[in-house]
Amino acid sequence: MVKPIRKRRDEVKVFYRVSPKVKASLFKSADTAMRSENQQAEFFLKIGYLHSLGVNIYGMTDGQIVQKFEEVGISPVDEDDETNT
Repeated sequence: MVKPIRKRRDEVKVFYRVSPKVKASLFKSADTAMRSENQQAEFFLKIGYLHSLGVNIYGMTDGQIVQKFEEVGISPVDEDDETNT
């Protein structure tokens, strides 16, 4: 069986400083969800963004949360474009 080739998504590298408790919680939740820490951090940011918009994610599956984020998420910002600041 041949594995289908997945299209590589665009990514932007970012760095954040967090407390040791946040880092430990991220590690533990990533392990529980069987995701990498990066994938879990991205998922948490999506949840936080949806929450800030007032979207109720209670009862949604992980896939539904990601789909909802794709529906309401803003377009990437061009960091060189000063009109976006």
